[in-house]
Amino acid sequence: MSTNFERLKAEANTLHGQGSYQAAYQKYSEAIKENPDDAVLAIVYANRAASCIAMKEYLDAMHDGVQATKLDPRYAKAWARVGTAARALELWDQSRTAWKSALSCLPVTGLTPAEVALKTQFEAELEAVDAGESKAIARERSGKNTSDIAAQIDNMPWNRALALAQEGKLDFSSSGWVILNAYRDFTCGIQAMQSMVVKRQGQKTVVKASPSALVDMTNGILRDHRVFHADSDFFEQLQNQMRFEVESTNAWAGGGPKQIQQELPQRLRKLGWLPVRRALSVTVRLWIMRGFLDSNMGVLEGGVEFYKRTLDVLEWGRRTYPNVPLKDRGVIFEDSFKRGVERLYIPAVVSLYLKRGDACGYSLDDIARMARDLKTETEASELTPECAGDSGFHGSFWIYPIAEALSFLGWYHMQLGLRCIDAQKDLDPEAAADFSKSANYYIQAAEKFPMDEGEHPHLLAVALEALWWSGATLEDTLPLCRKIRTVMPQAAMIWEFSPSWKKQRCQDAINFLAEAERQLAEGTWSLDDAAMPSDMGLGAWEKCFAAWDSALACIPSQDLTAAQKALQAQLQDGIKASKAAKARPPPPSRLVAVPTGRNGNTKKMPWARAAALEKKILASQKDSSAIVILYASRTFERGVKSMKGTVKRYIKGELAVEGVPNAIEFMSSGILIDRRCFYMDSRDWLNQFMEQLKFEGEYYQAWSKAGSKIVIEQVPTRLQKEGWSSVLTASETLDNAGLLAGSNGRHGVATEHFRNTVDLIEWGRDTWKDVSRSLRGDIFDLLFLRSVRRLFVASVMDWVEANDPGCDYTPQNVAKFAQDMIKELSQNTPEKTNEDQYHPNHPGHYAAAWTYTHADALGVLGWFHLRLSKTAKTAEDENIHLAAAARNYMEAAETYPDDDEFSVSEFSETTCAIIDLFVAGTVQVHRVGCITASGSTFTQNSASL
Repeated sequence: MSTNFERLKAEANTLHGQGSYQAAYQKYSEAIKENPDDAVLAIVYANRAASCIAMKEYLDAMHDGVQATKLDPRYAKAWARVGTAARALELWDQSRTAWKSALSCLPVTGLTPAEVALKTQFEAELEAVDAGESKAIARERSGKNTSDIAAQIDNMPWNRALALAQEGKLDFSSSGWVILNAYRDFTCGIQAMQSMVVKRQGQKTVVKASPSALVDMTNGILRDHRVFHADSDFFEQLQNQMRFEVESTNAWAGGGPKQIQQELPQRLRKLGWLPVRRALSVTVRLWIMRGFLDSNMGVLEGGVEFYKRTLDVLEWGRRTYPNVPLKDRGVIFEDSFKRGVERLYIPAVVSLYLKRGDACGYSLDDIARMARDLKTETEASELTPECAGDSGFHGSFWIYPIAEALSFLGWYHMQLGLRCIDAQKDLDPEAAADFSKSANYYIQAAEKFPMDEGEHPHLLAVALEALWWSGATLEDTLPLCRKIRTVMPQAAMIWEFSPSWKKQRCQDAINFLAEAERQLAEGTWSLDDAAMPSDMGLGAWEKCFAAWDSALACIPSQDLTAAQKALQAQLQDGIKASKAAKARPPPPSRLVAVPTGRNGNTKKMPWARAAALEKKILASQKDSSAIVILYASRTFERGVKSMKGTVKRYIKGELAVEGVPNAIEFMSSGILIDRRCFYMDSRDWLNQFMEQLKFEGEYYQAWSKAGSKIVIEQVPTRLQKEGWSSVLTASETLDNAGLLAGSNGRHGVATEHFRNTVDLIEWGRDTWKDVSRSLRGDIFDLLFLRSVRRLFVASVMDWVEANDPGCDYTPQNVAKFAQDMIKELSQNTPEKTNEDQYHPNHPGHYAAAWTYTHADALGVLGWFHLRLSKTAKTAEDENIHLAAAARNYMEAAETYPDDDEFSVSEFSETTCAIIDLFVAGTVQVHRVGCITASGSTFTQNSASL
């Protein structure tokens, strides 16, 4: 081993110990070039990974840690580096595997004190990974991107039910048994699916997998669909599992009910019931899974179609083979199985009806008929032996179908009542009768469910809304409120942290009860009054009007200037608008399906509206957000279409991928223009994207699993060997993939991706400033870098705003980034950068690269000063920051096109800061009197998009 290597390694270790991590990284890199033997090289890679971790450069740390484990698989610290970096990037499975590997490197017995310490550390890190994953899951389900989430995985309904069961506190009729046994089935299916092993043996691909994964997963969903949960690998694994089970059983993957009805008798004559039963079971369960996923990912027509196929085959089989024993024809023809499918089918039809109305092929009466049939058939069905020992089975296939059928009848009458109101704009006796019937059905449904079922108080709350709409008096509504208050704690024992539980609706009813009891005690109301929340606002309207009055009080009573008069008129208009809003009743309860991306009402999406306005806006030659979002959307859409054109097929036993490797480029370009163009239009989108990312990464040999430091280190060698054509495409793929991953990531992970991208572009611009653009590509252009910085700063600001204790940045950092953006814009005007020679002369591109970047930076500075005003130590400092916030927000609002939603939001922030200043009594009115007219213009124009 060379003396130079030992010297470099020792210097690097010293620098690392002194906290000079960047210098240590450079020394470790020099030592690696000395090319020592593998065992020693593994140590250096692991040490360099430690320097990366200290600098929070986790992608580079992952790369070095993995390199170290390849060189020495028994080096525990190398696995520890991988585990630490993967955890920071929220790659939970990789982190967990790494820590387990680190533990396996330690002796089982006879550990030294140092090894005992390592073992303790590794075990603690394993627990930290589980806790971190639990928080991430809860955060995703709640829609909150913060680390302060109370709902851990232990609080999921099935885990709460399990804890109660182990303590002997779960009654036989409890909803806990329903969700717990559903979870057991579903988890068995997941574990079976994850056990699949694919190996290459010569020219053949050998697959070893369990044939029961679909059975168990669909059994769990049929018991209780709320049990469904999936990790990032689920859809790819499911696709492989489905393919395996279809091929191994010769299932009818591509046909429909008619094909099965034609071919099944022929197969029976040739093969008998055993292979036919297996093939039919896989077919039906595959349809159920497809129907469930489609229905819950916005593909409503597909969901309904798959469920209908399933029911058609089940009905046909039950009629055709009524006397065939259960052991031969299988459980799919049992009454309970059919009811489980109907429980999924009816809500899917309801969602489709709410999306398309009568044009969906189903009417309200059709839905009511299906609900009545489900109720009647369930009530007439005899209990099976499974019910005696499985309370969850009894609940899933006897109790819950009746309760849900009753709830759909309640929904049916609610819709009839709403139709009358929509048509007549008033409540007539017919509508009141329908609302009363709706309430009655909802109450019956609630009472059919177990007392600790989350739907019990929820349906009572929906019944309460129906009573409000019927004009019922407090004498009728308050007892229902008290029922809700009584059952809420019981339901919360299991369902408190379930994403499906409509807790707020129940809480609103309890709040109404408290206010009503207060009003009754004061004599303001009587039991004969027909009161509802909109009549009182639960104190919110009183606070609203008090705030308006306080703002008006800041204006002199006489000798007003023109600006003061304008502001007074604005405040008075605000009072009128608030009174009008208070007079409007709240929207009624409607079961709403929220489809993903463009599967909703596409005509209402901003890019669709922008397309309709395009010619008019271009003719006017005015700045408009419509041109920006339309330009971004069309660019993004090109990438999506290219991605969907990529296909996978087996050719002579080998998997081949065919496609055009430009999807990532177009999608990321769209996001850079305006990130609001991003959408996922189907349940397969994310899986398709990951496949495209893999395809383009392999096609261009991109650095898909490395950070900027590794790329910077390896590019010169690759450039020398393969030339610019290879380096350009690989670099572009890496940068663009980072943009998309960051756009869809969590705050910390997103920021890491964006930071790596910025670092790489800045390095490339400096290193290759004399290389022509035709060789190095447009990712090193100033405008590309500027657009990435916009995303980076927005990501950092979101991370700071989330109050995440793990955030590496401060508000001051964010403000500095924004100031640097403004400085760069002032130094590089369009004339200086000669923007037209690099990019198409498109107004949308110009606005994204210049106008929006400037406005974004001003908005960030407004956010910064408003945040500081809330923690100011003196009144003078508070007023200084409020004034700065108002000024920056106003400049941002005026910089954005006046039909952009950002213009409205920045103007709103301006108004808030100004009102705070008025209340403080420190700013003269004439300073802000100009905002009235422009504010109304912002609001009106923005609403068109």
